[in-house]
Amino acid sequence: MIDPNTMPSTTPSQKRRFGTISLLLGLGVALGTLTGCPSEDSGPLESVGETLDEAAEDTKSAIEDAFDDDGPMEKGGEALDKAGENLGDTVDEAKEDLKDATE
Repeated sequence: MIDPNTMPSTTPSQKRRFGTISLLLGLGVALGTLTGCPSEDSGPLESVGETLDEAAEDTKSAIEDAFDDDGPMEKGGEALDKAGENLGDTVDEAKEDLKDATE
């Protein structure tokens, strides 16, 4: 067994210093583990957010490109509009011809 009389004594200032250093080290470790930030520039959630942002931009661009090009329905609609205009012109000509014939 160790004889307490032969143990080196510690002064109150040494105990206070040891307590202060222990407290600061404990706080440093606690803050380091609680933040959860890895040492890399971006965390996993930030990477997921960037991927989602890129996907949203790609989708937006694809939708804009789809409306820039004439699709088959739009081409068909334009053809019907043109045919309708031609039919209107033909009907107007027929009316004029009928009017001229009846006068």
